[in-house]
Amino acid sequence: MDCAWILSSCFLLLHSIGLQAQVNVQVTGLIGQEVILPCTFHRSDPNKRIVKILWIKDGDGLVVAFKFKSETFVSDPNFKLLEPSWSNAALQILQVHAKDEGDYMCKVTVSPDEIFRSSSSLFVKAMPQNSAEANTEVIANGEEQTVATCVSANGRPPSQITWQTSIPGNVMTTMTSNTNGTYTVVSQYAMVPTSYANKLPITCIINHDLINTSIPLKLSVLYTSGGLDGGAIAGIVTGVLGFAIAIIIALVLLLLRITNKPIMELEYADDMPPSNTYERTMPTFQVEDRSVALESHYEQLKHSDTSVYYILMPGQGRR
Repeated sequence: MDCAWILSSCFLLLHSIGLQAQVNVQVTGLIGQEVILPCTFHRSDPNKRIVKILWIKDGDGLVVAFKFKSETFVSDPNFKLLEPSWSNAALQILQVHAKDEGDYMCKVTVSPDEIFRSSSSLFVKAMPQNSAEANTEVIANGEEQTVATCVSANGRPPSQITWQTSIPGNVMTTMTSNTNGTYTVVSQYAMVPTSYANKLPITCIINHDLINTSIPLKLSVLYTSGGLDGGAIAGIVTGVLGFAIAIIIALVLLLLRITNKPIMELEYADDMPPSNTYERTMPTFQVEDRSVALESHYEQLKHSDTSVYYILMPGQGRR
């Protein structure tokens, strides 16, 4: 069935019974401020008088009832009809609260056979107070720490907080519901700080229905041992030790070369019988007119040469 035909038929039916409808109006109200919900209407017969005006909140029931030439009923002194007239029955909320959010219906009775209805949806919001700061007590000690904190306080709906930075880290976000219907969101950026991260930029980005905010910061990292963190110190110490060992080895080799003192001598024994082994001999020392021979150790090493080489200690001749 054609949708346009259905809508047209509904309009004709409403008009035939004197019932007029108005499209839903969406209104935004800020906490603590005034807001007006519209309700305008047009009488088919100017001679007909308004009998009754009602404002009804979905879920709460009657809010305001106004009858011409009679008393007005108001469920909350914070509500009142704004200058009711023959064509206007707007509702004024003097100070908006979070509990006022919802759907409202205005119902105007002109005569027993003519009723006007208008609906409004009130969205209650609150402007957040945004702030951010870098932690100035961060120390490069190899442990994860909170380096920056971003706060969006007393906003409605709650803000969304993200971070923009080139430094990898972890984000922890908490949200608190306040008694007045607002929300406070706190986001913390944590990382393992190093000396490299000091003064690097980080930005807190706050997105809210009423405002978007970016707060740039610079990280602050305190140094230990003259401005070097633990990792840098370890690297430097390792490098220095390795360099020192290399210098010592080079000096020892240079000293031995200058003194021209061999550690071992190899002497070829032409008069020795052929053999296919190497033999290590130990020197003999004289101690108190007694010959004390060190224990001889022999190592049998296969060798293709038939010659015998004696390994002699410095200062010892061939035996």
